[in-house]
Amino acid sequence: MGSEESNQNVTGKVLHMMLVRFPDLIIPTLSFYVFAIGVWNYRFRSRAPPPHFDPKLSLAKTIDTNELDEEFDLKPCDIATQGERAQALVMWRDPRATEIFIAMGLVVAIILYLVPSKIVAMTFGFTICGTRSLGIGRRHRY
Repeated sequence: MGSEESNQNVTGKVLHMMLVRFPDLIIPTLSFYVFAIGVWNYRFRSRAPPPHFDPKLSLAKTIDTNELDEEFDLKPCDIATQGERAQALVMWRDPRATEIFIAMGLVVAIILYLVPSKIVAMTFGFTICGTRSLGIGRRHRY
């Protein structure tokens, strides 16, 4: 067992113990990892301009509605598909999308590290569920 493997094992065990002890740090840590992986992959990005989309070559006009429904399915039923999408965002295939995704990953990580998770959950709940019951966004007629 080399020193590099033992360092990785120790780091993994320490990280695991820390996340078990402080579960509020799981989501910010994952978000920070997405940022770190995207920055790391910046070195390996393609220097050539991205290829243009050719609908005839890709047969985009022959796609039926079942394939589109499967592609844009929002249910987390197929984790591999979601993982491939996240990987494509950090691999610099589309530089603008990758820059935005990595910047948002850093912003989300910083916010979630600094703000307690109960405040984030409460804000999310008020924003998503409670806007009508709180009267936010309602126009009053006089």
